[in-house]
Amino acid sequence: MADDRHENSRANYSMGYEAGAVRRLHRFTAETDAAYLLPHLKAGMRLLDIGCGPGNISVGLASAVDPGKVYGIDISETQVELSTEAARDAGHSNARFQVADALNLPFPGNHFDAVHYHAVLMHIPDTMAALAEIKRVLRSGGI
Repeated sequence: MADDRHENSRANYSMGYEAGAVRRLHRFTAETDAAYLLPHLKAGMRLLDIGCGPGNISVGLASAVDPGKVYGIDISETQVELSTEAARDAGHSNARFQVADALNLPFPGNHFDAVHYHAVLMHIPDTMAALAEIKRVLRSGGI
């Protein structure tokens, strides 16, 4: 069932990974596109970045929670590779990335202090299921 949902998410992802969309993804930063979240982050937090794309925002979030951890997921292996490279280039050993589906997060319940989505929730066909997954992995009182 999880595999079916993963394929469904990939098939219905409307932004896509064409050259123009990927160029737009590279313009995002935590300072400009997650400014609302940054004041709430503290050193040592564990944060999940869903739909991390090429990692531009994730790298800024990794700085904000260092020495805490940022876990980024994306449905595209290419984006995960770009994220990993961006974190490495920025010197962030506290950021990890993997291919995963927002509808079936590969993390235990109550695992994260914060969960971040940027420009991805509207692309997930079953928004309520994605929000239920966030609730499942977010600790009580999390952001």
